[in-house]
Amino acid sequence: MMRILLVDDNPDFLTAVSGLLSAQKYLKVVGRVPTGRQAIERARELKPDVVLMSITRPPTNCFEATRNIKQWNEAVRVIILSLYDDQEYRKRAEAAGADGFVVKSRFAEQILPLLQESDPGRKRFSRKFRRIKAL
Repeated sequence: MMRILLVDDNPDFLTAVSGLLSAQKYLKVVGRVPTGRQAIERARELKPDVVLMSITRPPTNCFEATRNIKQWNEAVRVIILSLYDDQEYRKRAEAAGADGFVVKSRFAEQILPLLQESDPGRKRFSRKFRRIKAL
């Protein structure tokens, strides 16, 4: 069972994503939070395998939260979710230590293959997925 923490300030998106992921037998959504700061706290408390983190606003943005989570536990995989397929966001995500980058408009088609391709024992996602739409 892969444990997932969701981070997004849009409650409708959190509900939709929770439904999509919870329908999969191998996935369990263990928490939902609206901010990067709460993501850091809940990641330490819940110890998820994966954090799906939307680009969030200050005071703690997703890049700072990703860096903090990865420093605390490098094995936690963090995937940044964005409304925009922006090169600057991708660079910042990679610099923060994110394991993947998914544009929300392609979320449904990309997230399940990404999670299926991931090996819980690895620190990073497979190269195969990275060529599809990752860092």
